Amino acid sequence: ADRRRAMSTPRAIVDAAWTHENLARAMRCVANGRGMTRDDDARCRRRALEGARAMATATRDDDDEAYEIVARACCEAMMRTCDDETDGRADEDEETAEERETETETWLGTLCATASTSGRALERALEATRRAAAMDERFTTRVCEEYDASVRRLGDAKDATLAVLIEARAWGRAREASASASDVERALRACDARSLESMAKYVLEEVKESDAHVLRAIARRDSEICVEILGALLSRLSTGVQTRAALRALEEIVQMDAAPHVDRMSSEIQRAVEYLPQLSVKEGGDIARRAVAALSKISGVAPAMALFESVEDDCSKTILGLQMLGDMMRAGNHLDAGIAALERAMVDDRSSVRQHAFVVATTLITSESIADEAMLQKAEAEAKVDAILSINEILRALSQRRETPTLSFATIKSLTSSLGLILALDVSGKSVKNREILRNSLRLLSALSECLILQAESARDTDGEQINFVDADAFDDANDKVESHVLAKLVPVVEVVLDSMLSYSTWFKEMLEQLEHPKIDEGTSETLESWITRLLFMHLQLSCGSENTRAGNVSSALCIDSCVRLSSDDAEWSPELQRHITQICAHTLRVARVSSGDMRASNQYATLMNTCACQCVETLRDNWFAFDKKELAPNSDLWSTKTTLDALQTLRALCELAVSRNASYGPDLGVLQDLMRASFTDDELENAAKEVASYGKPHLARSDYEAAGRAGVEAPVSGVVAALVTSLHHQLQETYNSRTVIDTWDRIINEVLNLLDTMLPLVENADLASASVVMLEDDIIQLRELPIEPTCHIACTILQYHRRRFPLPDCVKTASEMLKMALSYSLTSIPDELNDLLSVLNEIVTDLSSDNDQHGKIEKQDAFIALTTILVKSGDILWRHVHSKQKSLDDVEANFVSLATHSFERCISAASKLSRTDGNQKHLESQRRNASLVLAGIRLHHNTDKMSHLYDVKVLRSFELKRRTFMVVCAGVFTNLRALQLVKNSGTPLDRGLVAIGNALAMDDIELYSENLLRLGESVQNVDGEVLKCCPSNVSSRENSASKPRKRIRNPYLDAVVAQEGGAQDEYDDMADFIVCKPGRDYRTVLGLT
Repeated sequence: ADRRRAMSTPRAIVDAAWTHENLARAMRCVANGRGMTRDDDARCRRRALEGARAMATATRDDDDEAYEIVARACCEAMMRTCDDETDGRADEDEETAEERETETETWLGTLCATASTSGRALERALEATRRAAAMDERFTTRVCEEYDASVRRLGDAKDATLAVLIEARAWGRAREASASASDVERALRACDARSLESMAKYVLEEVKESDAHVLRAIARRDSEICVEILGALLSRLSTGVQTRAALRALEEIVQMDAAPHVDRMSSEIQRAVEYLPQLSVKEGGDIARRAVAALSKISGVAPAMALFESVEDDCSKTILGLQMLGDMMRAGNHLDAGIAALERAMVDDRSSVRQHAFVVATTLITSESIADEAMLQKAEAEAKVDAILSINEILRALSQRRETPTLSFATIKSLTSSLGLILALDVSGKSVKNREILRNSLRLLSALSECLILQAESARDTDGEQINFVDADAFDDANDKVESHVLAKLVPVVEVVLDSMLSYSTWFKEMLEQLEHPKIDEGTSETLESWITRLLFMHLQLSCGSENTRAGNVSSALCIDSCVRLSSDDAEWSPELQRHITQICAHTLRVARVSSGDMRASNQYATLMNTCACQCVETLRDNWFAFDKKELAPNSDLWSTKTTLDALQTLRALCELAVSRNASYGPDLGVLQDLMRASFTDDELENAAKEVASYGKPHLARSDYEAAGRAGVEAPVSGVVAALVTSLHHQLQETYNSRTVIDTWDRIINEVLNLLDTMLPLVENADLASASVVMLEDDIIQLRELPIEPTCHIACTILQYHRRRFPLPDCVKTASEMLKMALSYSLTSIPDELNDLLSVLNEIVTDLSSDNDQHGKIEKQDAFIALTTILVKSGDILWRHVHSKQKSLDDVEANFVSLATHSFERCISAASKLSRTDGNQKHLESQRRNASLVLAGIRLHHNTDKMSHLYDVKVLRSFELKRRTFMVVCAGVFTNLRALQLVKNSGTPLDRGLVAIGNALAMDDIELYSENLLRLGESVQNVDGEVLKCCPSNVSSRENSASKPRKRIRNPYLDAVVAQEGGAQDEYDDMADFIVCKPGRDYRTVLGLT
């Protein structure tokens, strides 16, 4: 009997062999957890996972039942922890609670890892998860809480994890997991249709650009859900709500076969097409052009023709309709209607309509989508007229040798569009009548080259020295000459010819020989290579003047193919020209429209993006001393701030493309990871990861040190973040230390932080990211010479990371410390970076104020105590230089008012509780926290008193209302505390913290005593706003009091003397031990102060 009982214990059942027959019995032990130690639990998890992997290679028919048993046991084990908390374990100590969380996270990880072993295991795991989520909502909450801590360690289970999260109804975590899943469609293929529909609805409530791939996968999974998603996206596009994100998702979904659903959405499509003109005005031409391309795949010809035939004076509708018809013709649809519209547009009186017609015709010719000879002949005739007139006008302007040539954008646009069409006709063999136009175009470029040479020879910097325009650093020293900006208008003409030379090099070589054209520059040959090189140098010099004239969304005349040829390994360019080519390619990538359904174009896009990123990092190695941790030599010309800045800006643009508008079929994180792997070496990632992991940890174990290095390579985004942070750390140590202060590299700080802001939300390894952020925090704490601008910018980057990673109360405390650090500077004005810091803090506090469930009241109170205390110092600086009546609030003042309003709301709540308190010692900690918050509110009320005189009440609105309400409630606090002081006997006097609040509220002339308000409440909080630990108050003796420093108790009589005479009570310390005060007596009245 004893042997049978021993064999039936949980330990024996767990240790026994697990077979298909006794598996259910072993899993029941796991599920109920009775009699099992944590070691038993861990052994069960390990054996369950090993068994699932073994079953994945077997072919037994009863494996499905075993999978189901394991999956259900994992879910029930997680549910067990929920029940334990509900049944009375919520008050367990922190160590036990942490062990329990680790237990739950491991079972969640076991469930995801088991689901990833095979397709059948995934199905059974999802069924068990779906059942558990339907039975108890707490299961979903538990999964959400443990997601960050567990699944990020399961690198091979990301797809299965995404499916488990969807079935667990953890929509927010599923959205996050979709960015890192390697095959989103495979993960969603096993999910239930109703779960996917709920997931789609959650995502569409506030769609983001990163949701495009998961929405496409859901739409591909079920046709009815596809209709709902398309309808929602079209609705947002037609109303201007979340336009960019909706457009990104729409671009992905329209690549699917949506033909069966078009008729059901005709009204939504028509509204979206009609909204295109407003979209162009609101979001810009680039976004409108992308919307046209997406809508042309699902729209009929009628909405496009209606847009084209608009009779309004503004030709924007006609142009958008023409572009839509052109996209339809490229796809082989509605050719007759499109050709008729093109013929009408080419003879339109409006030049802009004709120019866009030429562009559409050029696109159709290069894509071999049209062969209508009559239309092409008409297009050629019209284009020749425009090209001849434009070339002659520009040549006249350049030949007059005026200091400032007169060039109009309309003429240049006309030449660009007509010349592009003529070159397309010639190189495709559809015409041979345009050689003279080509010769005159080359004459124009030669004349432009001569003008640029003269301009470069006459250019002088501020010191009168000649400027070499090839040297990028010289651009900053150049005088802002008007003629350089005028000539910069010709950049599109240079790009059109350069693109044709690169795309059709064989044809152009023959043409250059036939035309016998003069050399483009003295001392050069007539070869195609010399023309391409000179055009690139012209583009470089013109870009100096175009930085302030070309809009950010200007299209590039270069195509992806041309950029690939420019950046190929076979091309050899000088370093300065190579850097400029990288910028040209990055700009082309940004404005290019490549469908992820076109595999050839997508591969080219990804290859070019990786090549550009590689060249940017190579530039950083050569020009940024901090990248290789070199010592900065004063006045050294080995490194260049301008070149480093350009490389960082281009790298950031490429990263933004990877995570927002990539042309890949995979998720955004995968594209960014490939980009980082192509750019940085494994050694760089490994060394950076080791450096941040060991920073401040001199006794870090060797195994942990090596593991951090491996993590940097396996998680390249996190490794690059570590590389950037360590480089920035080295720069700050070199430029701002106790020996030297070098501010010439300050612009690099901002650009590195901008790049980190792009990458930190997508880090794969939370430990590496946190270690990197710790290094940033240490920089702004230790480097006292660092100016306030970079300090605030670094603080914003840290807070944005904390906001995503940590609870909101902790973020508010951190933000308050960051703001306190920023306010320690001696400021004569408020920099923009400080306003940015206030804005970030305001966003965090707003979220915390509206959060009623997730965080505890104690944590919130501590956060608002810290915030209110630092707002007092902020107010002192903000109102120091404001003396006259103001009509409105600027951004800084508006952020301060919003923060102060939230603080007063919390102070009103604390004051309301104090007005009802009975002074019971059992609730002493809560009373002291409320007292600390009210005391901080009193100081803030006094600090903001000046605002009511500087601003109209209508401007302050809710702030002034909250401020006045707070003092009304404080009157009740004063009455209650004075009553409690009277009823308390000498044996159990009122807590000194509450007495301090009563004294503060009793001051009639509070302004004279404002400097001592903080000292008055030292029993409640210290100078930094930190709340004292809960401890018994007014005790007659303390255990081992000799070992602790004596803390001086405030003397009410000396307080009154200080109020009358001025100074501080510390000046009367020698009298404090001899003056005995009667508890509760008001010595201000005795001295005649009231």
